[in-house]
Amino acid sequence: MRIIAGSAKGRKLIVPRGRDIRPTLDRVREALFNILGQKLAAKKFLDLFAGSGVVGIEALSRGAEVAVLVEKDREACRVIQKNLELCGFSDRARVICRDVIRALPSLRGEKFNVVFADPPYYQGWEEKIFPLLARYRLVPPGGVVVVESGKKTVLPDELAGFSLKRREIYGDTSLNFFIWEETGEEIADSSLSREF
Repeated sequence: MRIIAGSAKGRKLIVPRGRDIRPTLDRVREALFNILGQKLAAKKFLDLFAGSGVVGIEALSRGAEVAVLVEKDREACRVIQKNLELCGFSDRARVICRDVIRALPSLRGEKFNVVFADPPYYQGWEEKIFPLLARYRLVPPGGVVVVESGKKTVLPDELAGFSLKRREIYGDTSLNFFIWEETGEEIADSSLSREF
């Protein structure tokens, strides 16, 4: 598995073996970052269910200022740290080795312009993640949350104040793009909503 583009383009990453980790496919990753475009420049990126860390590291390679990667499997966390070192991004990233439900409250007070979540398919994680992102105010107005899911999962148009703006299907995988549109707050980057 390699980084597709940016400052670490072509760098080969380690993938945890013998574990229940499903790396985001290259074509899905490429589509994700093509859609996000320049939204990563000088932004904070949160990678939930990070696995090998490939999505968060790809974000750093493409210009994200800082990335926080959350993964509960300890061996996978060690692999993420090694991959960050291989790409020279250790100083711009933080790995939280904890279950997502417990990790999100610990991030209270931080704001992430882009959140990517790749939970196990068909287990209803979306209904747990969005209320926590809203409760702890981890996404600024106009911020993007992208959920990778199985294509048979149809997410509602609204989840805890987040609005679904776009859904793309790639084989058995779908990418669902949500914008935080908290009532009463101005959308910080109106172009974000228009593009999606």
